[in-house]
Amino acid sequence: MTLEEKINKLENQSIELWSAIKSVDNETSEMRFAGAVPAAIRSKVAMLAEENGIDEKELEEREREILECEGNLDLAVWRLVKPFKEKKVAIDNELYELKCQLEEQRETLV
Repeated sequence: MTLEEKINKLENQSIELWSAIKSVDNETSEMRFAGAVPAAIRSKVAMLAEENGIDEKELEEREREILECEGNLDLAVWRLVKPFKEKKVAIDNELYELKCQLEEQRETLV
């Protein structure tokens, strides 16, 4: 396979991975932005607690647990796209190196 063919192949792979990264981002965006739902629930529960004479401090530990779970979910979702991004970086680096090699070859021919 010539350098040009390798470059074309890697360019196509890079484009496909960029598309895959966008797809993963789209698929996981609902989970990443779902924080509004737990926040709304916590707010409603806090109002119900106040209306029913439950001390706000009694809910604090449970709210911390929810916030910790939300943070873990955000991290886990971010980790879903990480392998795609790492592979794209590796392909882009290889592509850069091949383009440099091709340029060197062209310069020696001139």
